Amino acid sequence: MNNLKNINIKTLVILSLFTLTHSPLITTASADEGALVSVYSLYNYAPYDKTFSYETTGGLNPSSFTINTNSNSGGKIFYNVPNGSYTIKQLPLEGTVVNSFLCSPGTVDLNTNTWTFEITSDTKQAGCSILNGPQPGILTIEQTLIGAQSVGTIAYNVSGPTTASPFVNTSPNRMVSTTAKLDPGSYTIRQVNGDSLTQNLKSVECGGNPENSFQMESGQEITCQFVNVEKSSVTISIGSHNAQPASYSFLSDIPGYANIEITTKEAMGGPFAVFGAEVVASVPADTYQITWNQTPAGWKISSVEGNHCQLVGDTINVDFLPDYSGRETCTIVMETAIITE
Repeated sequence: MNNLKNINIKTLVILSLFTLTHSPLITTASADEGALVSVYSLYNYAPYDKTFSYETTGGLNPSSFTINTNSNSGGKIFYNVPNGSYTIKQLPLEGTVVNSFLCSPGTVDLNTNTWTFEITSDTKQAGCSILNGPQPGILTIEQTLIGAQSVGTIAYNVSGPTTASPFVNTSPNRMVSTTAKLDPGSYTIRQVNGDSLTQNLKSVECGGNPENSFQMESGQEITCQFVNVEKSSVTISIGSHNAQPASYSFLSDIPGYANIEITTKEAMGGPFAVFGAEVVASVPADTYQITWNQTPAGWKISSVEGNHCQLVGDTINVDFLPDYSGRETCTIVMETAIITE
C-alpha cells in the first residue's frame, strides 16, 4: 500500500528481534532454558490503535494473546520455549489486511496467516514480523461511449493516498469497466485521453455525486461512471429565394462557435437564388441553439430545413448526434422582411 512507510521487511524482522531481545528487561534464553520466541506486529496507517488477536498450538503459554499497535507497533515475547512444534496464527480483524508475514525459522501459510515452526536444541531465537494495513476499498470505473466509431483505449489518473493508472478498452455503444484497489482517503479521478479528436467527455459521476472526487473508506466499494460521446459535425447553411448575396451573423452556444458568420453568393443551380454554408465540426454531440443577431437588417428567418434542426421562435435548435460527419445539414431560409405601416 502506498500509505505504508518504506520498510524493508527483512530489516524489520532483524530490528524487531534485536529490540525485543536487547531490552533491559529481557535476557536472551540459554540453550538449557529453551528458546526465545517473539512476534512483532506493525500497523502503519493512522489511526494506529489496533488490537490484533492470536492463537497458538504446541503448548505456548498463554495459548492466546493480543498485540496492540497504539504507537503503530507492538510485540509479544515467549521465554524459555522448550523443544517442539508450534503454530502462531493471527486472527482476522475487520477493516484490516495482512500485507506481509515474514518469519524465521519455519513456514507461513498466507491463506490462514499462520506461522508453523519448530524449536530444537540448536534454536536460540525464533521471530515473526507481521505488516498490517487497512482493507482497501474497491473503485469500479464504468465507461460508456456513444457513437458507432468510438473505439480505443481510455486511461485514467487516480490521485490520493493511493495512486493508480487504470484503463479500459472501449467498445462502441456499450459500457465497459475496470477496477482498482485504493487505501482509505480522499481521491480525484480524471480521464487522461478521453477528450480526443473523436471523443468528448459528456459526464462523470462518482458514488452517486456528479463530480470526479470521492472519499474512500476501508472496505468500501465506489463506482465512477464516465460517459463520452463521439464528436459531431453538421453543415449550417443559409439559403434565400429572393435575397441578394450578404453576410449573416449568428450567435450560438456551440463550443468553439460562439459567433458564426455565413456569406451567401449567387447559387449555381438548386432551389435557392443565393446560398452559403459552413461546416461546424468536431463538437461534442448534443443539442445546441443558434440565434440570428439581426445582421444584416431587413431580413427574417422564414423557416429551417433539415432533419437536424427546429425553429422555435427566433431560436434554432440544432441536433449534433454521434457519427454526424458534416454531411448532415441544417439550412436556414432567409427572406425579405415584410414591413407594414
